[in-house]
Amino acid sequence: MDDREYRQLLDRFVYQDQLDAFTDLLATTEEALSKRHEYILSQVDWPAELFENNAAAVWPKMSSEQYKKLLALAKQSRELGDEYPNLVRMAMLTSVIGYVEHVLHEMCCRFAPSGGLSIRDLRDSGLRGAKLYLEKVIGIKPLGALLEAEELEFVTLIRNKATHAFGVLSDDEVRRFSKLKEKNYPLSDVDVDDLGRLRLGKGFVGAVINRAEKSLDEVINMLLTMKI
Repeated sequence: MDDREYRQLLDRFVYQDQLDAFTDLLATTEEALSKRHEYILSQVDWPAELFENNAAAVWPKMSSEQYKKLLALAKQSRELGDEYPNLVRMAMLTSVIGYVEHVLHEMCCRFAPSGGLSIRDLRDSGLRGAKLYLEKVIGIKPLGALLEAEELEFVTLIRNKATHAFGVLSDDEVRRFSKLKEKNYPLSDVDVDDLGRLRLGKGFVGAVINRAEKSLDEVINMLLTMKI
């Protein structure tokens, strides 16, 4: 095994270890989210029930206005209980994609042709830029899994809106999301609500991690067969 192959083997151990760490963290986080969600709901379900069943009979010293404020607070807390897991998943997704971009950019920098175009010269510095550089400059193609064209577009849309728009899509983006989702079954545990807000299911980030690992494995295997 030459130095290049040895370095690539080390790279594989490093990124697989990091992706495994993301997977473990995700499992721990989802368990904590489930418990927290149950706790929040247990604390705020009772005001609505009492209010709907004439809470004045239970709390005669509380005014009607106070009842209304209590009910509004309970509604907000229930919404927070539903929203919080989604926010955490969007943050996890951003971290995972950021790490995958870092690994791919390191590979692009290491195998860049001497004196040629650098990946830093590209306008798109994300996954799409890495895919473009690997295919057009280094000569690796076709790329599948997370770097397959439609899957990449789907994940990039979700990641960008989660990072820069609090998960809110425009009407055009909702239509684009729906079309892409139909073609990306492995990443189907995500939806958009009636207000155009992303809703990441419990299995979505884990699916992205699995697809990312397939893509990184594919890139390294191709690099190992090239005479660079």
